[in-house]
Amino acid sequence: MHSLIAKDIIELVEAMDKMKYVEEFKIWVEKYLIDLPENAAAINFNLYEGEEAYSVQLIAADEFDEEDEDWACEEIFSTEDDLFVRPMTEDIEEWEDALFYIKSLIEEYLKISSYKSILKNLQGIGVGFVDGNVELLSLD
Repeated sequence: MHSLIAKDIIELVEAMDKMKYVEEFKIWVEKYLIDLPENAAAINFNLYEGEEAYSVQLIAADEFDEEDEDWACEEIFSTEDDLFVRPMTEDIEEWEDALFYIKSLIEEYLKISSYKSILKNLQGIGVGFVDGNVELLSLD
């Protein structure tokens, strides 16, 4: 019985921690979404691995091709050095874990975004490490 309660408490704390990061991510990304260039066809969340954290950079591209990931290289807008940073933890240490976590963070954000009208007008939304593949996300 006590182990079930402890497990529930751990899950609750993890959920609260994730919601904190979703809110911080929302604040960070929305200060840029409002200023996306009108000719932005798609956005991508570029991921970077640091020594103690993973970072996210938002870019906009003026073209999109679902079959060719190089669309994300045609950037017309970038948050440059203003990155969203997520420190590494025991659960988010390997790049695969970070990709899964940040992708789920972005998907949670897409559900609550204040800028759904802007996002729905885009042809694509992607996420991936700058030296890796781009995974497409859905607004649904």
